[in-house]
Amino acid sequence: LKTKVALWAVTFVVAFTFVALNTRRAWLDGPLDFSASVGPQGEVQLPPEQLRILARRVITGVLILLGVGFANGMSERWLDVLSYFNAEGFDQADPIFGRDVGYYLFQLPVLESVQSLAMGLCIVSLLSVGGIHFLRDILNTPSEGSGPLRMVEFGVDGRPVEPIQPPRRGPGFSVSGKRHLMVLGGLLLLVMAFGFWLQRFDLLVTRRGAVFGIGYTDMHAQ
Repeated sequence: LKTKVALWAVTFVVAFTFVALNTRRAWLDGPLDFSASVGPQGEVQLPPEQLRILARRVITGVLILLGVGFANGMSERWLDVLSYFNAEGFDQADPIFGRDVGYYLFQLPVLESVQSLAMGLCIVSLLSVGGIHFLRDILNTPSEGSGPLRMVEFGVDGRPVEPIQPPRRGPGFSVSGKRHLMVLGGLLLLVMAFGFWLQRFDLLVTRRGAVFGIGYTDMHAQ
């Protein structure tokens, strides 16, 4: 029970901290103009500052739920973690990779669990950071018809002349936002590469067809 509780607590702290730091970095990247969400007819009754506080509380609550979810999933592997820290070798190595048999029984399951956790954190952080930058772009982009009143100019023929408006930009991210997403994407690729590296050891204990373990095709082609 102590191992399960400790594993839950450590996973919660790691998951919450990692996602929260990335979310906070995206939040502080630039101002979110909540005043743009208040329509001219008062469709939104809350002032912008209260909307900002409400958004922070909602994000904090979502981060806590995500941390609890990751912690609950990882805590179920408490037996693997306990075996990892109390592992002993069998003094017998496999003929393919030269690893001790104890590596496949005690270490490999934990490494696969850590890899899955890291990949989940990277994906959630990508979604969180991308969502905040997208929300900032939506809020900071003025809608059609908004803005201060303009004087209408008339041409020589008496017809109103429409002022030249700059092209309305679509959803886009700032340079720092793109850099942040690229770093997270690169980290995700590294974690996925580590997962592919671990999958080669699963070939020794996988049954493919009539052969149990690694076959000639797996060894030379896959």
